[in-house]
Amino acid sequence: MYFGVGDVGFLNSENYGLYKASKIASLKIQANFNIDQNKQIEYVGKLSLGRFLYKGMVDFNTITFNPTLADDTKNTDHRITYTAKINTNSALQLTTRYIYDSKPQDYLFDDFIYQDLFPSNDSIQSIAAKSHIKTSLVGFESTLFSKGASSNLEIRTGYSLQGSELISSLRLNAPMAQMDAGTAYQNDFKFELGDVYVKSNYRQYFGAVSLGISLDAHQYFATDVRYQRVNDTPFNLIPGLGFSWQINKDNKIIVSYKYGLKNTNLEDIYDGYILSNYRFFQKGLGSFQQFRGNFFLASYFLGDWQDSFLLNGTMIYNKDNAYLGSNTVIRQNYVQSTPILLVGKEFFSMNLSVDRFIEALSTNLKLKGNYTDNYYQNMVNSSSLRDITFRTYDYGL
Repeated sequence: MYFGVGDVGFLNSENYGLYKASKIASLKIQANFNIDQNKQIEYVGKLSLGRFLYKGMVDFNTITFNPTLADDTKNTDHRITYTAKINTNSALQLTTRYIYDSKPQDYLFDDFIYQDLFPSNDSIQSIAAKSHIKTSLVGFESTLFSKGASSNLEIRTGYSLQGSELISSLRLNAPMAQMDAGTAYQNDFKFELGDVYVKSNYRQYFGAVSLGISLDAHQYFATDVRYQRVNDTPFNLIPGLGFSWQINKDNKIIVSYKYGLKNTNLEDIYDGYILSNYRFFQKGLGSFQQFRGNFFLASYFLGDWQDSFLLNGTMIYNKDNAYLGSNTVIRQNYVQSTPILLVGKEFFSMNLSVDRFIEALSTNLKLKGNYTDNYYQNMVNSSSLRDITFRTYDYGL
């Protein structure tokens, strides 16, 4: 494969084989307790354990090597739900949940191809990368459901605390010694995100037409536990609108809009490079961020499942006011990617599906078409911002 940007160009040849061995165990417990005719308690508990071993066989240009990855996983999920029927048209539900996930990984690469990154270490023969990701969630939520003669109301209030922890290191192995790759390739990161929220959804029906209004309110508390630093996370409102029109038995239109909010994840926040495969180093932004965006959806339906002719058309438009782009350094033997804050990412999609039942052949004839247009920016090899427009067209029977 040839790559060229600016004054950097090279040709890489790669053949990759993979052997995988896995051991997986899982357990699920579910219990229900009916207090009376209107009250119930439900418990659902899940536990899964996994051990995975990956052995690669790679021919990269003129080099042959055998990287290995050992991956142990542990996941537990517990949920207790109390449901009480208040009257004929309303109910109250209380839920508490706890999730814990642990994923340690050991990666060994039995060669060294990063002389440009570590030029002063000529004796290095292999590298060892370790990482351990722990995530947890504790949450409490109450939900009120109310159904009227021509309306539905749902109100959720709650609190959740998400915890994320990452410890990683990269060691350079010489015949008689081991060396740390440096602080740029290490992580000792712990992050917590608290969320006090109220989510409301109201829908009013006017015969064949319905109007929906949603409003979510969030107060986040983002904490970098290493420095006991609380990030500025203002009070956030997330409004949404919905419209539905059942024109007749066979025709229906749905339209919705939401002014959304997206929080950065753990992989977006940590500030040291992690080796994710034998050539790719990736790091996060180093800070917690929130991004606003506009989401619009419109759908048209013709027919129902009993009809011999069905048609479904959907249009989606999404614009992120700000987003995380990438600043990537690409060289023949390695790739380094760092996120950067950018503005104005757009996505547009149109889908059409037609389904016709041919009685004479006792079969369905299906026609599908899809068009997407994706616009964003990035940087490669210290270039200026590049405008990327990615369009796809798909159709078929």
